Amino acid sequence: MGIPRRRRSSTRNSRRHPGCTLLRAPAQIGRHAPLGLWGYSGGGFATAAAAQMQPEYAPELELRGIAMGGVIADFNASLRAISGQAFSGWLPFGLAALRRSYPQADISQYLGASGLAYADAVQNECAGAAVASGPYFAPLSRFEASPGSLSVGAFHSFAHSVSPIGLPGTPAAPVYLYHGVSDELVPVTAARQLVHRYRAAGADVLYVEDDKDHAAEQSYGVPGAVTFLTRRLSLIPAPRA
Repeated sequence: MGIPRRRRSSTRNSRRHPGCTLLRAPAQIGRHAPLGLWGYSGGGFATAAAAQMQPEYAPELELRGIAMGGVIADFNASLRAISGQAFSGWLPFGLAALRRSYPQADISQYLGASGLAYADAVQNECAGAAVASGPYFAPLSRFEASPGSLSVGAFHSFAHSVSPIGLPGTPAAPVYLYHGVSDELVPVTAARQLVHRYRAAGADVLYVEDDKDHAAEQSYGVPGAVTFLTRRLSLIPAPRA
């Protein structure tokens, strides 16, 4: 179905993931510089993926702390949450991003005429302009090539495999993860699942929930993330949850 098979070597697999560009950047400033990662929403998705891959892909990096907020931990969960909302323009924007990041997966095969048209129209846009262009209150099914092509089966399995909850690896550096409990675009339940998975694998995770929606949490969570990374880059032990 055009979906890439997971290889035994996570290093090989990681080179296909867009989050790994975050790990290549330190080569430009010196491999022994203390580093921190931070991202929100889609940036949180890339940060989580890079953090999970770093221990095997780039173990020589001195990664001291990882902050991520509003993380798209489960791409499928976000598609379900956004379906039918006023902000449903996120759907073709996200699908276009997946298509560009994973050309070998042939995402277009799961999109109907409407899905292809919208994805083509926003593939070079920034998020704000893409979402503003609509459509509004559109269900996910509007973009499907056939019933369920974007919600079950091969696409669903692929989307899970490239989401942080489906990717291999566990962050080695302490993690600060924050999320709004009223997040209407990225369900908090997926963030909780990611935290549980990290902790079960031995990761040091400080998890914070705020009574905010997705947009409000982006700014509200900044002071906590800055404080955490400042302490970690200064080698002050990470606080416990």
